[in-house]
Amino acid sequence: MKKRQLKVINPLPNIDLLSVNLIVQGLQNRMWKKYLGFYFNETFSAFKKDYVDWHVDRRLWSKLGKAFFSLVNRDKQFPAIIYRNHKEIGRSVSKKCDLALAKEASQMSTNQIVKHLKDLFSGFSEICIWGIPIVTIDFKNNYLSDCLEEEISKAVNKHKINKIPQVVLSTLTTPLKNTYNKKELIDILKLAEKKDLDDKDIKKHSDKYCWIDYGYQGPAKSLNYYKKRLAEIKKNKKSPLQQLKDIARNDRELQEQQKRLSQQLHLDKQNKYLCKVAREFMFLKSYRQAILSKVAYTYDLLFKELTKQYKVTTKQLHHCLQEEIFGLLMGNSLNMTEINQRINSYYVYSYINGKNRLYYGNKAKKIIQDNLYKEEVDRNTKIITGTTAYWGKVQGTVRVVNVAKEMNKVKKGDILVSLATNPTIISAMKKAAAFVTDAGGITCHAAIVAREMKKPCVIGTKFATKVLKDGDKIEVDADKGIVKKL
Repeated sequence: MKKRQLKVINPLPNIDLLSVNLIVQGLQNRMWKKYLGFYFNETFSAFKKDYVDWHVDRRLWSKLGKAFFSLVNRDKQFPAIIYRNHKEIGRSVSKKCDLALAKEASQMSTNQIVKHLKDLFSGFSEICIWGIPIVTIDFKNNYLSDCLEEEISKAVNKHKINKIPQVVLSTLTTPLKNTYNKKELIDILKLAEKKDLDDKDIKKHSDKYCWIDYGYQGPAKSLNYYKKRLAEIKKNKKSPLQQLKDIARNDRELQEQQKRLSQQLHLDKQNKYLCKVAREFMFLKSYRQAILSKVAYTYDLLFKELTKQYKVTTKQLHHCLQEEIFGLLMGNSLNMTEINQRINSYYVYSYINGKNRLYYGNKAKKIIQDNLYKEEVDRNTKIITGTTAYWGKVQGTVRVVNVAKEMNKVKKGDILVSLATNPTIISAMKKAAAFVTDAGGITCHAAIVAREMKKPCVIGTKFATKVLKDGDKIEVDADKGIVKKL
């Protein structure tokens, strides 16, 4: 194999082989060759239990990001195409989920289950196709984030605006469209307003939204979770109606702030356009993740039926490639020894030019180690810098959380530090006073959640998790994008 410079682009917790298999088949689609002259053709995913280090040659990732950002800059219709395809595919696959959920899996024939799985798997990969421009432009590469931060800083200084540039950037790039999480919040507040609320109403809400933060392996939110949420809402000093009014007022104020700042900064057409692109990309990232969660939730319900018909667990199905699952349904046997090896030990899954390969044992370790790009990190540094996702300053105790099982250590007021946040750790994010991440640009998951929760957040620090450990006392100055050890 030729020498590469592999770098962990995205550390992915709570994920499995099947999900990565579907994601990379979408991201590494040959259709992008028509747009760029080349395409994203190789990845190496190093698995350890339910945690994946997703490796890409850093030169290829940089080349892809530059090419897509150049395309966004010169073709004003390209972001609109990305947006339209996300929404069209999202609506289509969501309907396919509803169709699969409309009937108990136990009532379906094998052929019906196969048909549903094919629809769900293809929809999962298809929406990922249109995610690749967004993630390469502003995840690790940060071309959009850095460009806007530079231009807005210049404009703030030139026109003597009495505001911190990072705060201005965060305001101008916050999306106005409601994410699924915000829609759920609005609906549960409306539910809390009802005087004659009963279990049927709560179940209807649960059925509509329980999959939102499912991620790739769940679990879904339970009926009791929503009952507790409703009880907490009713205990709040503000009534549900007042909380709804606050959301509407905040939305109006944000829209007015964006319009006013744009005028005060005298932003030209190009920078106004790039701010709009950032808002849309941030919204689409949240939208795409929600659709993937709904798909995973749906096929997992089908998997539960398969566990009854075949001598296999849901966990084992999660560690199969999709062709192995369809092979099982067509009468072939699974290599259970190999699948159990995937569950219990380190292995590497590569997807190169449309071909799957799996490496185990020393071969797996060697393929990564021999091609790994090594970065020096000063673990004794007291100051870490990154990009502001949402402003504010707070001091607190570090809790490093990358996977759902680590959430319990987070207490109210702690500062959550993560490689990159994901939907399965939302409960911990609700308790935390601020967030700090290694990876991510202004369109990342942590940025989206920070803005919805209005919590200080510094993203893209590169090595916060290598410098900070549980129990450290730190100050997060998100106004300036600085994290200090105290």
